[in-house]
Amino acid sequence: MKHACAAGIATATFLLMASSAAIAQESKQTIASAQQFLNMVLPGRVYSPAYVKEKLKKAQSSSETEMMILGKPTLVNVSARVSCVSNWTFQYPSDTRISVSVRGQGRKYYSLSSSVPELNGIVGDPQGVHWRTLERVTASGTFVILKFRGDSTNSEIDGGDYSLASRVGRALEFLRAHCAETNDTGF
Repeated sequence: MKHACAAGIATATFLLMASSAAIAQESKQTIASAQQFLNMVLPGRVYSPAYVKEKLKKAQSSSETEMMILGKPTLVNVSARVSCVSNWTFQYPSDTRISVSVRGQGRKYYSLSSSVPELNGIVGDPQGVHWRTLERVTASGTFVILKFRGDSTNSEIDGGDYSLASRVGRALEFLRAHCAETNDTGF
């Protein structure tokens, strides 16, 4: 009987410790910790903003024209501004060029900085990325795909590997869910 009682106490103690560890792990997931994680892992990652894709699409509205950006933008600053708002800036490499091909006229190359300097810049509006406007996050392979309210296309982050892309996706989904305008309703 002593052994059964001791085994029961040991099992109860183990379960209590395991549930305490799970609660401690969950309590570490906060808006601030999600933003801190992104601040640590995203600088230097390739970021393809939706509005650049939209500008290219608009410029190519004629079936006679094809445009490509030869260079990949990277996130250079990722920091929390306030709860549910982050400052993200990205920049194309200095040697980035825009390739323009017009049917019958050949291909021409232009410096990004002289032709479309506003392609380098901030993510979101001048006050930052408002996570309440993030409608959908999907981790797919090494990429994290983001759909913000008002954008007709997606933005993408190249996480570099599956594991990091998955973790970035979870952090962004956490921000999306916890910063939603309806979050205070409890639903």
